[in-house]
Amino acid sequence: ELDKYPDDWVYWQDLDAEGKLVSYCKPTKAGSFAKILTGCSDIRIYMSAYPGSRKSFCDGLGLSESEVAWISLGSPFHVENRPIYNYGNKIGSLGRRSVDESFPALARYINTLLDHHSDTKGLIHCASYAFGKRIVEAISKKHASRIIFPESSDQRQQAFEQHCASDQPTVIITPSMTEGFDFKGDFARWQIIAKVPYPSLGDKQVVAKKDNDPDWYTMETVKTVVQAAGRIVRSEDDYGITYILDGDFDSLLSRGKDMFPRWFTSAIMNSSS
Repeated sequence: ELDKYPDDWVYWQDLDAEGKLVSYCKPTKAGSFAKILTGCSDIRIYMSAYPGSRKSFCDGLGLSESEVAWISLGSPFHVENRPIYNYGNKIGSLGRRSVDESFPALARYINTLLDHHSDTKGLIHCASYAFGKRIVEAISKKHASRIIFPESSDQRQQAFEQHCASDQPTVIITPSMTEGFDFKGDFARWQIIAKVPYPSLGDKQVVAKKDNDPDWYTMETVKTVVQAAGRIVRSEDDYGITYILDGDFDSLLSRGKDMFPRWFTSAIMNSSS
């Protein structure tokens, strides 16, 4: 398939941990694999809590927009059960150029929220393991025993099981539980999205996909935020609070205003306190 769709792939070489040269070949679109799906049936249904924009979704799978029916549904979860507090304007940008200046305010807010939710379990999404470690080091001593920090993706499941089994108000700090983990009920009554989770531009596949479709980069970030916010409210009678602490969230809202689902934006509250 490589010779049929040369523009759908990115190639590069890098040194591995042992200094050996390794060659990489990764797809930027799934169109070259689409026949696996299109040959299965005349009608196919794709379901997702967040599929992204119609154009990007179809383009990525090699589908024609004119042949795709697009149906969007609202959330059955009551908006008052899933409030999202946007405190980013109190913190400032946590982008590469501003993070050192803004981090002390972020640390203060995180510790304040740990105080406020001292008797309930929580979750802190931190965008990267390096940033997560920085947050861990800024946690006040009185909350240190509550913190669970899996330092790699290999430790996620064990950390999650430890968190769920504990009778203490534990808090997981991780960049890699934005999807695929179920913090239902008392497993998390609150969570923090500490930093807007932009895909890493150190990944050449990410850079190639961004170059091919500038909207893709914004859409991927929106998708991760939406998925992260959905970790703690898992049914119609469940409830939990989400706090977003990065000042860059406002610019993401502006750029991705047509990408965020209405059921998500309807829950956002810009706190003045």
